[in-house]
Amino acid sequence: GGAVPMMVQLEGDAILRLLEVRRCLEYEAARKAALNATPAQRAEIGRLCDVLLAIIARGEPYREADMAFHAAIADATGNPMFGGILRRLDDMFERSASSPFSVPDFGLASFPMHRDLADGIVAGDPDKAGAAMHAIIDSVDGEIRQIIAG
Repeated sequence: GGAVPMMVQLEGDAILRLLEVRRCLEYEAARKAALNATPAQRAEIGRLCDVLLAIIARGEPYREADMAFHAAIADATGNPMFGGILRRLDDMFERSASSPFSVPDFGLASFPMHRDLADGIVAGDPDKAGAAMHAIIDSVDGEIRQIIAG
């Protein structure tokens, strides 16, 4: 490759740094949600995952559904700091529409693991939920590195 524009390299590096911080928070949030979620929260997380995967299957824009799903997980931790900090991280990284990291199918490879994540939380299994979250972040991380590599 070698012909990746400098801006893409810089943006990619910034996203990777952000993702490194997100990984710690999202992993812990997934585990805590699996342990602490109320029955109503578990049901809602399962429902939001169904909605998200249905939207993706139809090829429709999914960012809002994805954010709602992750927000419900953060809420289910029982610690409002998780949601607050994760929302700020989202705000820190609003991507421009022209960015290669905001193409419609960016991150799509990670969506099958969202089912495992929801299932782990619904089942009250923190190890399954945490492993699924790591798999999601690994998938996105790998995609970013491929874009940077050209």
